[in-house]
Amino acid sequence: MDLQTLGQRLGGPDGHSLSVDAGRRHCAQPHGASCVHTLRRRFSRKRNCHKWLCAPKGAGFLHARPEHHDRLDPAIVSWGSEPGTSFSDRIELQGTRDCAAWLAVPDAIHYQRERSWDDVRARARALALEARDALCEALGTEPLAASELLAQMASVRLPASDPELGHRLFGEHRVEVLVGGAGRDLLRVSVAAYTTRAEVDRLLSALAR
Repeated sequence: MDLQTLGQRLGGPDGHSLSVDAGRRHCAQPHGASCVHTLRRRFSRKRNCHKWLCAPKGAGFLHARPEHHDRLDPAIVSWGSEPGTSFSDRIELQGTRDCAAWLAVPDAIHYQRERSWDDVRARARALALEARDALCEALGTEPLAASELLAQMASVRLPASDPELGHRLFGEHRVEVLVGGAGRDLLRVSVAAYTTRAEVDRLLSALAR
């Protein structure tokens, strides 16, 4: 279910608060204005800035509507976490963590703006859909989600559970891909800016052996 539909179902004067853990999606496919408008009155979200935004690991942000601030506490209680302190004071300083990754986020945003990243995302999404369709055909399974719900990642169902598939693909073919799910029967492809069709073909060739 997309966020806009979920927000509409939870909306209304007696609607529930909604917290979205969108760790990667905001950089792979930014949320539309209509979606944010639908959720803005009862919306908090957490997002990572590494990987799709090209920022260092450990960079991310948490946004919460002011009316939710008193309900959110940091995972680590440290400096600034005292009665009567503000939301940002309570969560900003957690132990002795290195904040260098956070300071690199503006440069990562600038890097993508200089390189027409909407075009990069579109190419990566198109390749992810191609890979999904080719994998479904090769494995004899059906797509798990409608194409419009996908960004730069896609999961396909394996014909049978194969917990060791990921290890075999990397050990024998140097192809790294996630194999998971409760039944260990899902394979997920992730298409970044540097991923090529040749690499997708390499995965398909390895699966055929």
